[in-house]
Amino acid sequence: LKDMILACPSILGYNKQNLKSKVGFFTNLMGYSQDETRTLLLKEPNLWRASVKTGLIPHMRFLIRDMQIPRNVLAHKIVAVNPRILLYSLDQNIIPKLIFYGIMTS
Repeated sequence: LKDMILACPSILGYNKQNLKSKVGFFTNLMGYSQDETRTLLLKEPNLWRASVKTGLIPHMRFLIRDMQIPRNVLAHKIVAVNPRILLYSLDQNIIPKLIFYGIMTS
C-alpha cells in the first residue's frame, strides 16, 4: 500500500467505490487475480487515474473486438508486460500507429 501511495498519492483522494471499480475491472473483466492486479497497479500506478468507463473499458473493447486479440493474451502477454497501453489515447496514439503499421506491412 505504501508503494502505491508513494507512486500515486492522488489515490488517497479517491472514494472507495472508485477504487473498487478499478480493481473490479482488472479482476472481473480482464481476469487477473488479486495478486496480479496488485502487481499491475504497482508496475503502473497511473492506472489508478484512468476512468473505467471512458478509458479502460474502451481500450479493452478496441483491442479485443476490433483487433481480435483474445482476452487472455491481452491480459497476460500485452497488458502485463506493458500496462501503459491502457493509458495511451486510442484516437491520437494507438489507432494511427496501427494504421501506419498496416500500411507499412501491406
